[in-house]
Amino acid sequence: MLALFGFLGNSTGRDASVDFIWNAFVAHEVAALDVHMREMRRVGNRAAILDWRPDAVGESGPPRSHRLKPQVVIDALLANGFHTAVQTWQDDDTFLIEAIAMKSYAG
Repeated sequence: MLALFGFLGNSTGRDASVDFIWNAFVAHEVAALDVHMREMRRVGNRAAILDWRPDAVGESGPPRSHRLKPQVVIDALLANGFHTAVQTWQDDDTFLIEAIAMKSYAG
């Protein structure tokens, strides 16, 4: 297993070297979301993104102004090499998006 710490933009992973990317509570912290999603796609073909909802019921998590709508995350995934990206779950405070790309990476 290859663990990528920090933002993926600083990773040294080879193309398509990761079987699955679990991205929990990171997307809202990334200044360049497109760059982050492109790097996720470069190193892997499947990803799941768990993050805070801007319309959350509870007070936990980052400031609401930092949070991304699920559709913003989906659009960034699709624009950067993932072929499907679907919100598959949510609760009162968080959402989950699953994304899949075809095997070959064409950066």
